[in-house]
Amino acid sequence: SASTPADSQSSPSSAAAKVEFTDQEQTLVEGLFAKFENGDARQALKEAMSTLSPTLIYRLRQATTIENSTAIQRVATELNALMNEELDIARDTLKDLLNAGEIRKLDSIIGKANREGRLNTAFFNVLTVNLEDAASNDDGPSEEGAASRLQILQHIYTRCQEEVEKSIPPGLALLNKLLRTPEASIRSNLYEHYLTPQKTTI
Repeated sequence: SASTPADSQSSPSSAAAKVEFTDQEQTLVEGLFAKFENGDARQALKEAMSTLSPTLIYRLRQATTIENSTAIQRVATELNALMNEELDIARDTLKDLLNAGEIRKLDSIIGKANREGRLNTAFFNVLTVNLEDAASNDDGPSEEGAASRLQILQHIYTRCQEEVEKSIPPGLALLNKLLRTPEASIRSNLYEHYLTPQKTTI
């Protein structure tokens, strides 16, 4: 069954100490808080997520206590709610994929999930946790000729990556493909196919 990262099941530590932010981070958070006051807070946060560094996101995840400013508290609370919601959606998406039953149906669900924006960072985090768990507890297939849980998850991971690569710029898609290809010979073939002039026949 699909699982989530250990810290997704509960809120981040609500330590009493005030979380420190740089002046630049403070300005960014206050600007985001101002957008909350003028419209849909959740949508504003979704649009701003790509501009938030992992360090800032981590600090905000710890900053929901009254020790921090109103702006930081509000942004932190909305961020935690959004990320927990995305993890729940990611877990349900992976569960749907695991229950697909056949390749054609699996491909259809993956395509639909990508169109709906569900093959996001949260989904791949959940999938990675499940892959690590399957790798450390892999007892092989339960029936002769059947795929093991690890093999199924690896197939899902590859197909989801391929689906995402269809909708991103070609250069970024190639970089992503190279990073997930451990075999040097296959990487060499990718370099030759995508980055060198192709032979033509007249």
